[in-house]
Amino acid sequence: MKSGRTSRTGIRGFAFATILAAILLVAAAPGAMAADKEDAQGIVDKSRVTLSEFMRDKDYEWLRENIKKAKGVLIYPQVLKAGFIFGGSGGTGVLLTRDSKTGEWSNPAFYTLGSVSFGLQIGGEAAEVVLLVMTQKGVDSLLTSKFKLGGDTSIALGPVGTGAK
Repeated sequence: MKSGRTSRTGIRGFAFATILAAILLVAAAPGAMAADKEDAQGIVDKSRVTLSEFMRDKDYEWLRENIKKAKGVLIYPQVLKAGFIFGGSGGTGVLLTRDSKTGEWSNPAFYTLGSVSFGLQIGGEAAEVVLLVMTQKGVDSLLTSKFKLGGDTSIALGPVGTGAK
């Protein structure tokens, strides 16, 4: 009877350690915090390159056509995902919003994306992500401390992938 209890305790300990490792993986993603001006500028520069690559890619015609109408653009130059039973993903990007009166884009605001998952999984990947926010309500929801992707965002994954609305 004692061995069954030890077994469950060992599994719980393993699960806790794996969840902690996944959280640390997300927290340790390159550029996870724009701690100083140099890091912030690096994220902005990488985001600019990512958006330029998406705009030049013929597969993202929807993005090119609709960015003119977008109220905001959220750009993640690198989102890392990894998992073995437990997994995690994360990255840091910038949000640009369009001024409704002048049509000019704002200065960048920095956003960190992170998630933890559990299930049958193994492997890792790196992706670039560009989200178009098409409504003011969508922009307002991004300005809160937490948000979930919904019907008023569009996402395109790169460098090779497909877009979704």
